[in-house]
This record gives sequence, C-alpha cells and structure tokens, in this order.
Amino acid sequence: CEYLCTGGSFYRQLLDFGGMMLHSSAVVMNGYAYLFSAPCGTGKSTHTRFWRETFGDRVVMINDDKPLIKITGSGATVYGTPWCGKHNLGENISAPLFAIVSLERSKVNRVEKSDSKKSFPKIFSQTYRTKNILGLQKTLALTDKMLNSVQIFELGCNMDPEAAIVAYNGMKGI
Repeated sequence: CEYLCTGGSFYRQLLDFGGMMLHSSAVVMNGYAYLFSAPCGTGKSTHTRFWRETFGDRVVMINDDKPLIKITGSGATVYGTPWCGKHNLGENISAPLFAIVSLERSKVNRVEKSDSKKSFPKIFSQTYRTKNILGLQKTLALTDKMLNSVQIFELGCNMDPEAAIVAYNGMKGI
C-alpha cells in the first residue's frame, strides 16, 4: 500500500513540473533512453532483458516499470524512480529519450515507425491518470508534447532474443 500511495502522490505532483510517468520498461544504450510501453503482461521486462543479454554492458536499466519523463522544449529526458516493478530493476540515472516503443506480441519480430496520432491512445492508456480534471488536462498535454518531440515506433516481437536486435536496428535505421 505504501508503495502505491507514495508513487501516486509523486506522479500527481510531478505534473506541476512538466513531468510524467509512463508505464514502461526503460533502458539506456549508447547514451540514449528507449522506452518500451505496453499493458501488464505483454513482455516489456522480457524484451529489455533481451537487450541487456544481447548488448551486454552497453545497456543499463533505467527503470523496469515506472520511469519519470521530463518534457522540455528540446525533447524529453528519462529518469529512474524508486517505483521500478516486481523485479526491482532500476538505477538513479537519466538519459535523453531517443524513442518510445509501443510493444505488442507477434510471431514475427518487426519494428516500424509510427506517429503521435496513431500512438496516442496506446501511450496515454499507460500514463498515470489523476481523478481531477486539471491533472488529467496536464497529462493529456504532456503526453501530446512528448509524442510530438521524440521518435515513436511500434514493435511486434516474440520470445526470441533476436527481437532486441531487430528493434535496435530498425530504430537506428540499419
């Protein structure tokens, strides 16, 4: 209960400072953060584990469940928080956000560029939404600003570690 109460209070107050929470698993590689967002049980933690196993020391887990995202005029930065999920994976670090990835299960690994209009419903559903109208308006505005300031991808992936390579290469245009 304490975990949920402190997290909720933190994320509500964060809205007043241009920040928000996105239910996602966040890693940093080569100095940039990648956020993998999806509903519970889809495979976010599994996918970022594949990144850590495949790319080794080049990848650091920022937060495995509820990272903080601070939106600025020049983009967005991802920060670790103490609310890092059942595996307790996270670091007190930050990195500029390279991409938000909407993850879904698929038999074939594939990644494709998306846009803010198409991705908004999926990403917004994974934010912390307050019960008051002002907080909800701030969350809507920050989500829109975030999605219009970073790259967005859709990733269909299976349980094969190759999914990490497909995702990274696809996002980097390799």
